Amino acid sequence: MSDAAHSLAERPGIEGDEHLSHARAVISSLAAVLHEIEAVLSAEHDTSSARESEPRPTKRSRQDRHPLDETACTLLADHPAWYRQSDGTTGRLIKRSTSVWHVAWKAGRPFAFTLLEGHGPPPMTRRIEPDELPDVAPALLSGSLSMLGTIVLVPTDPWDAITAAVLSRGAPGIRARHAYRRWATAHGRTYATPTGPAATVPDPDTVSRLATEDFAAAGALAHRGALHAAADAFCRNPAAWPAMPPLKLAVALARISGIGPGPAAIAATQATGDYALYPLHDSALRAGARAAAPPDLHIHREPTPFARAWRHWATPNAHRHALNAYALAHHYRGGTSATEGPDHR
Repeated sequence: MSDAAHSLAERPGIEGDEHLSHARAVISSLAAVLHEIEAVLSAEHDTSSARESEPRPTKRSRQDRHPLDETACTLLADHPAWYRQSDGTTGRLIKRSTSVWHVAWKAGRPFAFTLLEGHGPPPMTRRIEPDELPDVAPALLSGSLSMLGTIVLVPTDPWDAITAAVLSRGAPGIRARHAYRRWATAHGRTYATPTGPAATVPDPDTVSRLATEDFAAAGALAHRGALHAAADAFCRNPAAWPAMPPLKLAVALARISGIGPGPAAIAATQATGDYALYPLHDSALRAGARAAAPPDLHIHREPTPFARAWRHWATPNAHRHALNAYALAHHYRGGTSATEGPDHR
């Protein structure tokens, strides 16, 4: 059990059955998420140890794959910065170390990267092919997910990722997008984009100087402690965070006061593009799997049995990466509002 969980259970002043029940529920939730991170860590260790003795995979390597046809792919738009306009264009801002870019995509068209500030290469993209889905997953599920074609994702920077994960806690779907946009508009920087004005989230230095009333004005008062702690951590060593590999980043983010392993894992996933880290207890993952499955294939609604089945279908990290990304892409492909542009309030 984590130190935070022990602290909660032993904190003086929590009395009565109702408070004890709440404490036990929180501890149980923390333990479940920590178990997921430990499972990924264990799988990574096992994979690394056996890598040299493994037979060469029969599926195509990244080098052998065909060039990406951007007109026949599906965008993974799970980050709350993505918005969708009435014409079907999906876009967002991405801030890099020396530049700010606007990324836009529409089905049947290639990605459009527009440099708004600074210099340097455009944001990186990652692709996942249907043949990366695990063979042991139910054929009915894999067949449905593979209809999405190639999945393309655009990782963001760690600070934006942890900000989004904190603001999205307890506010799934469109509520998370509204919370993110309200925060960015209130305290970030606004840019003119090809699809209208949009804002990046405030940087760590700005957040560390915000007062309580600033959080309240942006509807983020409940997240003040976590965002302040995260800002302090990023300000202490700003260069270290982008250089961390996925697992190390997830663990480091989870150690920040008020963050917790769930948001940390989601943030590390979105910052690195490694979806093997994505927590299996997350409701969006379960919803995507259920929506993709045909009626005669049972997908558990409860977190624990769902996670157990999901781990069985996708034990190696590479398989879990693909299965998680496809289920999330299925869930979020219609999850951005078709009437909501970047200037929506």
